[in-house]
Amino acid sequence: MIERARDSGQLRPDFEPEDLVTLIWAMSQVIRESMATAPDTWRRCLAFFLDGRRAGAARPIAVPPLTPGQLSEVMRAR
Repeated sequence: MIERARDSGQLRPDFEPEDLVTLIWAMSQVIRESMATAPDTWRRCLAFFLDGRRAGAARPIAVPPLTPGQLSEVMRAR
């Protein structure tokens, strides 16, 4: 899915599968922390996340995505 979106020019070219995992992880934190107070907050956050993935919104990022090994290490640390 990521490769097809990149190839079609809809997804920024530097987006990697590991980026999707970290976005899902971040969204889970927003959902968990805001559920009792503002249960729809995640919708706004998701809209910002999705808009920022579009190829037209892409700007160079100085930090590379996590490697698969780094991602595994971060997830195990939880």
